[in-house]
Amino acid sequence: MESIAARAALNLEPARALAPERIEAAYRAEAWARHPSRYPDAESRHAAESWATTLQQARATLLAESAAFGAANTAPPAPRRGLSTGWIVGIVAGGSVIVIGLIVALAFGVTALGQRVAEIAEPQFDSGTSSETVERFSVAETGFTFPAAIEYYDDWRYADQCSAEYEQGCWMAAVIPESDCSIMIVSVAFAETLEQEDADYIQTLRYFDVVAGEPTPVVYGDDDYASSWLADITCNEGTA
Repeated sequence: MESIAARAALNLEPARALAPERIEAAYRAEAWARHPSRYPDAESRHAAESWATTLQQARATLLAESAAFGAANTAPPAPRRGLSTGWIVGIVAGGSVIVIGLIVALAFGVTALGQRVAEIAEPQFDSGTSSETVERFSVAETGFTFPAAIEYYDDWRYADQCSAEYEQGCWMAAVIPESDCSIMIVSVAFAETLEQEDADYIQTLRYFDVVAGEPTPVVYGDDDYASSWLADITCNEGTA
């Protein structure tokens, strides 16, 4: 199972490092919520049993992923490294996570818990692709106030824009707006740990005269924080 589909199945963030404890807690919660014993009719129980298998596969995938991440981080960090955004960057989009991955539709029947159909759709990006060094999120996935897609990079393509003052390196991304904007305001969230969902600090960055469809590099750093993500993007057509 792909990592993104596994995270969707367990209702976890699509792009944030996960500790084993968090994975196990999410698995227990989802497994109990859809446990076959909670459905009185045979059809619903069968659907729940199939979903239980999917949850087990998702759990195994993410635990293996978490172990690999831990092993990779036992090595001494290289100076001015490009931090792996596939792990440490999360997306906060209106407090919700847009579910992507494979399609799973389970009709559990009419019970005291009600009918639930779980759909995990294959990712459809408006342009570009995701790879080992580039992770892209579409306008629909980001949900920013000012509609824009984003790309996170782990290939150091903007290394020349990273200030030498950041010993731990910089986060490197690009914003691809849907519309022109005279003053694009990017709110960058920072957290002290990789597991946090709430920011400890918000920094505001401004970019001028951005053009629709053209990537605007967003390169920044802060050695005091372990993780960061783009929390929101707005457009101010007034003065800076």
